[in-house]
Amino acid sequence: MGGGYRDATLAPQCSACLRAATGACRRCGRPLCEDHVHGEDRRCPACETAFARMTPLWAGAALLATLVAAPAFLATGRPRLAGPSLFERFQRRRRRRFLAKQEAEPP
Repeated sequence: MGGGYRDATLAPQCSACLRAATGACRRCGRPLCEDHVHGEDRRCPACETAFARMTPLWAGAALLATLVAAPAFLATGRPRLAGPSLFERFQRRRRRRFLAKQEAEPP
């Protein structure tokens, strides 16, 4: 008798759409297809959703501090100090840390 289905190897499926996976998320290791595989600045849909939900409490405080401090910096005649807000700096730092983080096991 032929080998049939018992000899077949199973290919991993994309965690987003269930098509055949060609890669994996660099953060969580979930399998991804060609359409969902990401570049250097993105992660899988599940990781991006988790990042969007992780807005810490200090982010609101940083935004408030920026709104309060910006007029004072502008009034002193030093608009360069009011450049990127404190909130934007925190967001960029959070994003860099998120992209660098790798989880041990995929969920």
